[in-house]
Amino acid sequence: ELVKKAHDSGDNYYVILIDYLMEGMNGIETTREIRKLVGGEIPISIISAYDWIEIEDEARAAGVNDFIPKPLFRSTIYRRLYPYTEEGSRAPVTETAPEKYIEELSGLRILLAEDQYVNAVVATTLLQEEGAEVDLAEDGAIAVEKFKESEPGYYDLILMDLRMPNKNGLEASREIREMDRPDAGKIPIIAMTADAFSEDVKKCMDAGMNAHLSKPIDMELLRRTISRYV
Repeated sequence: ELVKKAHDSGDNYYVILIDYLMEGMNGIETTREIRKLVGGEIPISIISAYDWIEIEDEARAAGVNDFIPKPLFRSTIYRRLYPYTEEGSRAPVTETAPEKYIEELSGLRILLAEDQYVNAVVATTLLQEEGAEVDLAEDGAIAVEKFKESEPGYYDLILMDLRMPNKNGLEASREIREMDRPDAGKIPIIAMTADAFSEDVKKCMDAGMNAHLSKPIDMELLRRTISRYV
């Protein structure tokens, strides 16, 4: 009723967040009814503690754009809604619902920037077990140099820690984006860090990064994130 009233008055909601489990009509059913009223012009996100994989097919078919897991955190909400803002136009809404999903990372060349030895070993092992080729850079300066010395298109994506000596992840990302080479502005750069506050997410986006993932690595979430960009 609220969506219809806003739509009829020409003042649509900017985004709609819908809980999955509700009395009378669940979130997917609600989405289906809203799409009948307003079509696909308003982004709709489902909020739930349920496993997204179990409801994704039905949710996508009903017109859901994205999923926000419970419990809700300020940083998570910021990260998931950022693509719908004017500032986040580099990551349009359509990218939050990739048509493809990478089951494994086989064949991908990944530049991993991580200065902590244990974190680097764990990340490298997980990625290699998924079939990816991993090139480790021990700090931001080395990451910039490795990318600079590589042939255009050699790396498929960059996983960038934020807190590193010599050059942090934000500085390294800016330098890479400013390079005069065809892949500098296109290669996906994904921040991987323990910094999960909304202001940290914004800094990553402002530095030219495409996405922000919190440590420790969640391979399922990483695969879904990578699926949007490669």
